[in-house]
Amino acid sequence: MSENSIIQNALKIERQRPNAYTAKIGQDQRFGEFLHGGFAASLLVYTALEHAKTTLGKTKEQQVISCQAQYLKPVNKSELQLQVEHLRVGKANASLRVVLSQKGSPSVTGDVNLVDATANRGVTADVAFSLNPPHQPADLTKLESNTDPNWVLYHLPYSEKSQGQPLSHWNLFFTRSGPVNPRLHDMWCTLNNPNARITNAILPTLADSYLRQADNFTPNSDFSYSAVVARAERSVAGDIRQDDLDKTVTRFWTATQSLSLEIVKQLPKEGVKWMLMRAEAKAIQDGRLIVEVTLMNEKMELVGYGKGVDILIPAQRWVEESRREGGGARMMKI
Repeated sequence: MSENSIIQNALKIERQRPNAYTAKIGQDQRFGEFLHGGFAASLLVYTALEHAKTTLGKTKEQQVISCQAQYLKPVNKSELQLQVEHLRVGKANASLRVVLSQKGSPSVTGDVNLVDATANRGVTADVAFSLNPPHQPADLTKLESNTDPNWVLYHLPYSEKSQGQPLSHWNLFFTRSGPVNPRLHDMWCTLNNPNARITNAILPTLADSYLRQADNFTPNSDFSYSAVVARAERSVAGDIRQDDLDKTVTRFWTATQSLSLEIVKQLPKEGVKWMLMRAEAKAIQDGRLIVEVTLMNEKMELVGYGKGVDILIPAQRWVEESRREGGGARMMKI
């Protein structure tokens, strides 16, 4: 392919029966052989929205208010089957369970809650939430040209050989001074395609696209936050080619175990260009990374709040086990 597709175009399903759908996903949504966990959650959300319009016959615009996904096993390259179960269907809302399977075996299951856009939501109060500690100030106009003094662009160019192709859809901006502490990552995020926008259905993908903190606690890791910033700075200065950013090897292969996201403030239907994401590690324990994710818009309004759990596998061990199983080396280069 000459150009990586935007995420919206990848969210496509085919209706087979009233409660059954299929999907074929390209390599650009996969880390190596396996589907990006966040994109899988976005696919569940998209399926729920399409199901509400077709099978449920919802005539009013539906909005997602939450999604809770559990990952039973990695999703490989074969065709995906999506089955929808009605947990509760009301006049102005619906709770749907979407099960993503391959060859009849469930891989990901997600509960998606929808409401009519015009429904009365109940009481609202301004609680004056803000990030603590505060994030570095940003001038979004200067971010566009990568000239903001506080932030630097990290973009992974698209390559058919890259095992981190999902990241090529994004322009991610990291604080030049590094994180306030090693468990906390801030990133300004925008889609690499200048015409693409971040929509509600894409939010789960974004919420699972943060730089994992485990490398920050690994001595001499080439994929710690500070190391990534240093390489991005060298790329801007012309000391290294942008293509060389793809040659970095993380110390860990990560598999998303669970991902939950509450959408607090709905994005406009056409989407938005910028989102600020803060990912804060709550624990790294017994091979699991537990992270809290906060998504803010340009006005610093809370858009989404989520929690994710990853399984951490030392990359070298994963390569050795893959070789023993005949799968060949699959070192995660992202």
